[in-house]
Amino acid sequence: MKYVLYFLSFCVVLGMTEIGLKLYWMDPVQKESMPNVGIQMQAHPTRIWSLTPNSQMENFGVQVTVDALGMREGIDVDNEKARIMILGDSSFFGHGVKREDTLHSQLAESLRTQGIPTDVQCGAVPGYSIIQSKIFMDEIGWDQKPTMLIIGNLWSDNNFDYFTDKEWIATLRSPLYLFVQNMSRSAIWQFLQYSRNKKTKQELGTLARISWVKKPVEIPQRRVSLVDYATSLDLLIEDAGRRSVEVILIQPANRNRLHNNNSQEMWQPYFAVQRQIAHHRQVPIFDVAEILQTFSMSPDQAFLDEMHPTGKTNYWLAQSITNQIIYKGWPETSFVSNLDAGAFTT
Repeated sequence: MKYVLYFLSFCVVLGMTEIGLKLYWMDPVQKESMPNVGIQMQAHPTRIWSLTPNSQMENFGVQVTVDALGMREGIDVDNEKARIMILGDSSFFGHGVKREDTLHSQLAESLRTQGIPTDVQCGAVPGYSIIQSKIFMDEIGWDQKPTMLIIGNLWSDNNFDYFTDKEWIATLRSPLYLFVQNMSRSAIWQFLQYSRNKKTKQELGTLARISWVKKPVEIPQRRVSLVDYATSLDLLIEDAGRRSVEVILIQPANRNRLHNNNSQEMWQPYFAVQRQIAHHRQVPIFDVAEILQTFSMSPDQAFLDEMHPTGKTNYWLAQSITNQIIYKGWPETSFVSNLDAGAFTT
């Protein structure tokens, strides 16, 4: 009985210590690393990172609202005839543009003017690869019952970085990491780790902002290899087809592509395989660079920086999608992918 009381007393003290540290202490490493500009992410146990649900933040001068599911606030309408989910990275999330200038807002408005009230949701997250977007759909996206996916993942996939998505996600799924991750949520654990390895204020300034899983690779690699990109994109389109969900692919643009559409840049193989998959699955594909050229958009009119679209670019992309799919008979004509084609050969 005595040892039981000792154990219960220990648990009470441990619990009070945990609560106290949670309320009144933060690891100085975390405090010094708190961002104050741009989109603020949180570590995610399966997708590496995600937007923080039920949050508001300033994204380079514009206010961004994130809903309870961790998505940028979408457009919900009454008596909708369709529900569209947009996937991609910061170019499709609406980096630096107000809500009314985002692609999902512009597309909802464009379809409304054509008499087709449509819910348009933003499943795009800054930095997301096709692998992360596919996991997002499995965890959250499909539950929203979309009738169409608009997929724009490409820039983040082909980017050279100091980690690869495939390896990082495999680490997240390992039993050892899951144990450490659960332990790391404890304020006591964080305090003991900090006490064991204190950093000076000068050292804090050199710490990487994102270091949730492991040491980064020393030599930059494609975040998603071309084969993995093709396989993941095709599997997502196939999954949509099995659910009778339509698919449209988007080829993003940047200042270089706007006037050098056929150049042999490092991203060209990804654009080529994206177009091959569209042909293989018989789904529409839109090239933003071609659309901008059609409307004689200058680089400064089209992009906020090197690659992020302005509200005007989103407007013309939304208009082009609306006009083309209605011309082809949508919504009576369906853009569900061809499942009989089989898996895309990589």
